[in-house]
Order: sequence, then structure tokens, then C-alpha cells
Amino acid sequence: MNKARFNFWIIAIAGTLAFGWMIAELVRALINVVDQAGLSAIVWDGVVHHKVGELLVGIPFVAILALSNVWPKEKVRSLIRPSAVVMVIGGLLNAIAWYTLRHTVAAGEFLRIWCLIIFVFGLTGAWISGRMLELTTRHTAGRG
Repeated sequence: MNKARFNFWIIAIAGTLAFGWMIAELVRALINVVDQAGLSAIVWDGVVHHKVGELLVGIPFVAILALSNVWPKEKVRSLIRPSAVVMVIGGLLNAIAWYTLRHTVAAGEFLRIWCLIIFVFGLTGAWISGRMLELTTRHTAGRG
């Protein structure tokens, strides 16, 4: 198996495991919110905003990262612009989560810090994807 295909499978497996974990955490958060405050509270819950935003940022980034190992670079590059919108929405949901959780979670706790990290990554993730794609293209072009 060549290195690019091996990298694809490693990223795909790790991404699938992370996706499964994030979905399980989202379901756990949804159940907690419904149990504590009812179905209508889902829309306003900061933890739910965070979990959904995390998925919206993570899925496109991991998909671009994985596919860049097996697809032509031009085809992967065409995915970056549409996924930027999704990643920005996910980042903004994390900013809302950070703000919403200000009364229930201390500023220095991991969840609030993680919301800020995902917020920044959501705003810059598409640019980072493009840079990584550009760097790998330059690196592989220099070898050949």
C-alpha cells in the first residue's frame, strides 16, 4: 500500500472514530437538555451549540485532509470554498456557546476554552486546509 493511501485510511479511521464520539456526545447533551428543561430548550443550550459547531468544523476539515491523499489536488481544492461556509457557521456556533455558557461554566474551564479554540479554527479552518494542500503539493512536486 502506498503512503498516500495509507494516510487516507489512517485519517478516515481516526475521523470516523472521532465522528462517532462527537455524535454520542451530542446525543448525550440532547438527552440531558430535554430531561432538565424540555424539548424547546435545545435551541438555546450552549452545550448543544458547541457539539453541533464542533461537528460542522471537524467533518469538512477531516474530509479535506483525508481526500487530499487520494484525489487530485484540484478536485480537493474545489471543496474548500463550500466547506468554508460550513466551518464558519460551526465556529460561530462555538462563539455563541462560549457566550451562552458564561453563567454556568467558569471562564478558565476546558469547555469554555475549547469553544474559543473551535471558534478560531472554524474561522480559519478553510484557510488552513488550503495552505496544507498547497504545502503538500509543493512538497510532492519537489520530489518528482
